[in-house]
Amino acid sequence: MQHNLIFRWQLKSLRIATRFGLLAEACLALLLLPILRGLAVFRIFGIQFEASVKYHTWIGTAMILFATIHGASTLFVWGVSHHIQSEVRSIPYLDKQLN
Repeated sequence: MQHNLIFRWQLKSLRIATRFGLLAEACLALLLLPILRGLAVFRIFGIQFEASVKYHTWIGTAMILFATIHGASTLFVWGVSHHIQSEVRSIPYLDKQLN
């Protein structure tokens, strides 16, 4: 049995996991906007500060959800394909700590 074989479903899962990571990054970028009380964009659209805090909370929750799905699905595919050790060893700081 070959442990280094990557199946088509694993590649699709990694692609989907990457998309969830990109969604988490987009949410992180949007997360900083509602913090500013007098932001001109909110004044143009007529959004009150209290409503922007609600959007901030929802975007933060979505970011945590997307980041969790990204990490869990990536680790799942690495675990199924027996690549966790090689992926951890590719991080220089962790490689020094483990040796």
